[in-house]
Amino acid sequence: IRRPPRSTRKESSAASDVYKRQSYYRQFGVVGFHDLLNSEDIKKIHNGINEAIEKGDLKYNDDEFEAYQNDIIFCHPILEKLVNDKRICNITRNLISNPIELQHAKFAVKPKKNKTSGGIKWHQDFPFFPHTNFDLIACVIHLDDEEIDSGPLKVIPQSHELGLLSHCTDDKFVYHCTQEEKIDEDKSIPL
Repeated sequence: IRRPPRSTRKESSAASDVYKRQSYYRQFGVVGFHDLLNSEDIKKIHNGINEAIEKGDLKYNDDEFEAYQNDIIFCHPILEKLVNDKRICNITRNLISNPIELQHAKFAVKPKKNKTSGGIKWHQDFPFFPHTNFDLIACVIHLDDEEIDSGPLKVIPQSHELGLLSHCTDDKFVYHCTQEEKIDEDKSIPL
């Protein structure tokens, strides 16, 4: 029996990995890729962000949280290049099995000196997106490690099975889930 050529084995392994990640995503509503970007990629992104901050195109404050900044792809060419990165786009297409488009790209940074600043209440991303279809993905790229005491991004696996929850009080959108009884924070995991 002959072994298949090495390239065929790699392609088969890659296809199996994609299938496993798709299955995990469908079951849990979240999936992580810890080896997608390498240290050189991260260094380029950090440099681009620092340049954008120096030019005043992005805001960063060591002491307090700045509001999320949208449309960051226009702040530096490396950020625009990142949203078109084939590694990210191919994974996204594979996960939702549909063509993709960028809805928005934002910059969320916590201050170094005040680690508890910038907390966000439990919410679903869907109410923030101007769409009627449910085949949406929020892609998050962590540029450095987070400590538990700094309030890292957390998710609740399988919470997508709850369906769309209310984010309104007295008919007003309040930016967080108002059906708190449905949120089991004990099941949350940091990304």
